[in-house]
Amino acid sequence: MCEVYGVNIAQGIDDQPFQQLLSILPYEKQKRINRFKFVKDAERSLVAELLIRYLLNIKGFTNGEIHFQLNPSGKPFLQNVPNIAFNLSHSENWVVCALDKTPVGIDVEHVQSIDLQIANQFFTDVECHYIFSNSSAQLDRFYEIWTMKESYIKARGHGLSIPLDSFSITALNNKFKIEVHNTISKYNVKLMTVDPKYKLALCSMSNNTPAPVTVIPLDNLITNHLQDRLS
Repeated sequence: MCEVYGVNIAQGIDDQPFQQLLSILPYEKQKRINRFKFVKDAERSLVAELLIRYLLNIKGFTNGEIHFQLNPSGKPFLQNVPNIAFNLSHSENWVVCALDKTPVGIDVEHVQSIDLQIANQFFTDVECHYIFSNSSAQLDRFYEIWTMKESYIKARGHGLSIPLDSFSITALNNKFKIEVHNTISKYNVKLMTVDPKYKLALCSMSNNTPAPVTVIPLDNLITNHLQDRLS
């Protein structure tokens, strides 16, 4: 069964523990995080790195056994661990991670005002009809479609080589399906709940219904990694 985890980072991370946590990561990742101009962007990236390592530690992997590689489209995967797939996403105050045995994609977005007409530029006619057919829910529906499409692209692992309008999210019997060239995809997509101000979508090849999002307190994540660092 696919597992989904989330960490709320609204409280932020003080500079001293931030630097201590950063030192846990490989040097190249430290450099990438240090290049961020804004503190919140650096915190989101750091917490994402810590979250996947924390979850893999729970699965029995030591930090020395965790090695990440990138596929040709830039999607990270675990080197020499064929039975665990993962994907990360973050937006504003939330960092989320999905784990599965087969390819998986996850996307979280903070719902905020946006020009809804961009849907006509990037989405299919079916998706636009879903968004604009309910005048009181257009913004929510826009983000539902956006996150589901992003989660599918991330699950496929091909990045922006998959045009947003090359597949369609369709609503069938109160569930969502992915349609590619008039054929229902083998990937399954689902909306999940993490925060009323956010939309969260999960895409995987699993037919099983995922458990609700497991929220891990930021303090727990920080303490766990700092204790490991000192041991």
